[in-house]
Amino acid sequence: MPGLSNGTAERVSDNFVINVTAADINAGDSITVNATIQYGSTYAMAFDGVTGNYTVTVSQASIQSERGGTRVVTFETTDLHQTPTNENFADAVTIDVDKTSSFTFTSSSNAVTLAPGVHTLSFNIENDGNFADTFLITNSSVNSWITSTPLMVSVGYDSDEDFTITVTVPHVAEGTIDSWTVTAVAQNDNSQSDEEAGTTTVGSISSHTVTGGAATGSGDPGTSVKYYFTITNTGNAEDTFVYSTSSTGGWTTAGSGSVVIAMGNSQTIEVSHNVGNLAEASDTATITFEAGSESASSVTTANQ
Repeated sequence: MPGLSNGTAERVSDNFVINVTAADINAGDSITVNATIQYGSTYAMAFDGVTGNYTVTVSQASIQSERGGTRVVTFETTDLHQTPTNENFADAVTIDVDKTSSFTFTSSSNAVTLAPGVHTLSFNIENDGNFADTFLITNSSVNSWITSTPLMVSVGYDSDEDFTITVTVPHVAEGTIDSWTVTAVAQNDNSQSDEEAGTTTVGSISSHTVTGGAATGSGDPGTSVKYYFTITNTGNAEDTFVYSTSSTGGWTTAGSGSVVIAMGNSQTIEVSHNVGNLAEASDTATITFEAGSESASSVTTANQ
């Protein structure tokens, strides 16, 4: 049975020179010796009459696409009796193949419309290089709306990884646009980079407040008391607000309609509370002014 010893592998320029000593206890027996590179192929080794070893030279270019980094070399020898001997030398014989970087970088959307608030955008890196890689992430935003990105994203060999950035949209007018760029730079080969560019457009939000003027008023039976209520548009776009009034105690009101109010502006509206004809001294009723989900009230007292 043939035996193997003294396995070595060294890099010479852009080649890997692999050697091993092989011997057979049966004198005159013919043997074959092969070297197998992890993640790759098996190579026939030739006898070197000068060193007495079996040797093979493998170019890095021929195996670099298979896998980068440390790769174990194992050996096998077979004699005429087809009795194989395998030896891995405790995985001590290795070559170190240069790592490459290649990747595909995509975003979930390059044009988004987002209401004021905190949001996330998703990105994906697909690692097409020959080894696990880490990617440096940077960003630019014209209006500085990107408030958080990961510094580094690690992606395994032949894998992909999602990550998110945080976009904080301020309370500004609907339709305002921010242009942004997110860049990924590979670290195995930092000459390899890619970027995704896009825009964030502010979407509309509708909100408002209603406030009253005088909290109380009084009037004679059969007369009207005027009140003033204010609608303030706290949304980020011009909006139309429908309003109405109502009263307790069977008294009537006058004041309903709609108003168009620009972002950040207010409109004060006059309404009337009609004191009941049969109201007695000190009778009270409440007038309520409503606009959407917001309201305010005042109390009217009948005079003596």
